[in-house]
Parts: sequence; structure tokens; C-alpha cells
Amino acid sequence: MYISSADPVVYSRRKQEASYGSEEHYHSVYEFYYLLSGSRRIFADGNLYNLNKGDLMLIPKNAMHHVTQGSEKDFERICIRFTDECISPFIETFGEENFSKMMETGVVNVPLNRRKDVEVCMNGIGDCLNTNDEFNSIQIKNFVGLILVNYLRLKRAATFAVPQDLKGVDKVIQKAASYIVEHYKENVTLKDVASYVNMSDTYFSKKFKETTGFGFKEYLLALRIKHACDMLLNTGFSITEIAYSSGFNDSNYFGDVFKRIKGVSPLQYRKRQEYV
Repeated sequence: MYISSADPVVYSRRKQEASYGSEEHYHSVYEFYYLLSGSRRIFADGNLYNLNKGDLMLIPKNAMHHVTQGSEKDFERICIRFTDECISPFIETFGEENFSKMMETGVVNVPLNRRKDVEVCMNGIGDCLNTNDEFNSIQIKNFVGLILVNYLRLKRAATFAVPQDLKGVDKVIQKAASYIVEHYKENVTLKDVASYVNMSDTYFSKKFKETTGFGFKEYLLALRIKHACDMLLNTGFSITEIAYSSGFNDSNYFGDVFKRIKGVSPLQYRKRQEYV
């Protein structure tokens, strides 16, 4: 699922039962995911992350991700989505290429003595969005900038960077997910991937779904459609060429899958985006 927003910043704070999970989605903006309590598991762009209280995750633009249960405890989190417009001084200072590397997926644990600062900034964004004040847009950008500075400083200090530290089945499924990301444009099957990680087809299918929140076929098609969307918007290739380049062996099947997932045909998607 692709999420689009015309707003430069979106704030969301929720307290949910442990079993609550999001649909797989991606969006053209950055996202900070901050866990106030409980634990969550986030599968983002083929990588698995386990988050606990005080962890702050940066999810880059267009990174497909899925949030699932981390433990039996209820959780509370804050999400901040923001555009390049909000952090333009960073881009101007570091340059697009360097800044893009700085904004790759990562998780840091905010130390106790800094959590209040981060939470004040996040909740300040929510307060600004709920009031009508001519200074709010400036204040919001300042808050986003302060959160980002805290995140980047903590990420640079290896002490606070949270490693994936996967074990057992999680580590095996991570290996499988990486294989799928590398080979989704090819004729890869569930049997191929299960064999690659030395699991039976049935057991692999079950564990992949439990661990990532995606079914194998669902994840494979999501990767292919995401790639196809990028090609539709940024190249002049024909629909058939894009279908084959994205891992589909049949352009009609590609069209059917694309419409089921995106709600419009590939051609309609390309034309509609021209006017956005």
C-alpha cells in the first residue's frame, strides 16, 4: 500500500494492544517511529528490526515496511512523517548524496537523559498542527530538525546504535528476505528460497509470514509492483518492458496484479501521476 500526503509533516500518537499491526506500506516521505512503551517488530526493505521502549527508528522515503507484534505487552508509539522541505538546511549543508546515506534505515536507543527532549519536540509538532498560528510552520521545522540532529548524533555514537542482533529463525528469515530482495526480478519461487535457507516449503512459508508479517507471494509481488511504479514514473519504457523488467513473465498478469494492488492500471497510474 502506498501512502501519500500533501502535508509537509504528519503527527500520530497511538496506544494499542500488542496484537495490533499495520498493513505493508511505503510513502514518499521520511518517517520517525518512536516507541514510548512496549515492543514492536518492524520489517523494512528486507531487514528485520526489534524495537523496545526508547528506541527511535528512521524509515527513509519509499522504504516498504510492515509493523507487527513484538511481545504480549500493549505499546504506545509516536510517528512523525516529514518531507525534504522540512529538512532542507541539512540537504544544503551535506549535499544530496551524503545526506541520502545519512538517512538510510536505522535504529537508535535514546538515552534516558535525552528522551524528554525528543518527546517534547515530537509532541510539540502535534500541538502546532492542532493550533492556528502564523509561526507554526517555522516551529515545526525546528522541532523536526532537533529530532533529526539527536538521531544522527546517537547513530554516529556506536554506543546508542541498536544492532539487528537476530538469532535463530529470525536470522534465517532475514537471510531469506535478503535473497528475495536480490532476486525478485528473476523467476524466484517459494521452493527456491526455502531450499536456500534449508527449510521445507511449508515451514518456511509459515515462519516467513510469522516473522515479517508478509506472505511469501505477497512480499514478492509488493517488491515487483514497487519497482514497476518507479519505472512508470521515471522512465519512458513501455508497460510490457516494465512488466518483464519487474519480474513478471506475462504483461497481462502484471496488469491484473498492478490494478488489484494500486487500484488503477499501469497506464492510468503513469498518466495520473503526470498531473500530481
